[in-house]
Formats: sequence, structure tokens, C-alpha cells
Amino acid sequence: MTKETIIKYDDLKEMLVHEIGVKAKNNVDFALTLLYAIGKVEYLKNIDAVKLLSNKNEN
Repeated sequence: MTKETIIKYDDLKEMLVHEIGVKAKNNVDFALTLLYAIGKVEYLKNIDAVKLLSNKNEN
């Protein structure tokens, strides 16, 4: 997700299943919840997408 800052939820899930395997499907929501809780991603309800938030303090 580093190349694109916004990705549709279904596209992200499909990409992770393709790269990691079917077991990834069970963890996507938990991982996104964690990333949302610590301020790394934002959910865009109107387009059902996830936006990666930049952190200027990170390299």
C-alpha cells in the first residue's frame, strides 16, 4: 500500500490473499482495526476504501 495512499477495501483484501494466502483473509479486519486505532490508516466510508496516513516523523 505504500505506492498508493488510497485503496478500495475489496482490492486490498484480494491483494493480501493473493500475496500471503487464504489465511490472510481472516486477519485483514483485525489488522486494519489496529492500524486505525494507532492512527496509521483512515477509513473512507463514502468509497469503501482505506487511506494510508503519512507520518512525517518516520523515515
